[in-house]
Amino acid sequence: MSFKAPVFEEKSFNCPHCNAYSHQTWERICTPGKMMYEEISDLMVAWCSRCQQYSLWLKDKMIYPEESGIQMPNPDLRDDIKADYNEARSIVNKSPRGAAALLSLWVIFQMRAGHY
Repeated sequence: MSFKAPVFEEKSFNCPHCNAYSHQTWERICTPGKMMYEEISDLMVAWCSRCQQYSLWLKDKMIYPEESGIQMPNPDLRDDIKADYNEARSIVNKSPRGAAALLSLWVIFQMRAGHY
């Protein structure tokens, strides 16, 4: 099955916690008001039907967990390759150029080591 990155208000995508393609239940966040509960208009939560964990969204951006929406590495890869990939994956939203630099360095190291 292909990977579907988390998208605001989509009914299903790969969960940023368990990585399973699963149904997401969306709810608005409420706070106690003067008379009743009031919705916080720009804040929503999505609940994963598989692992029961949540993702928190501000406007149309996922703010928790701090995931990239990038597919997990193939389990057949060596552990050192997975570690480098996951490091780049963890920073891609904050620094796309930093993630690209990490992956470029990995390619250079692999070529120098004669792996490619």
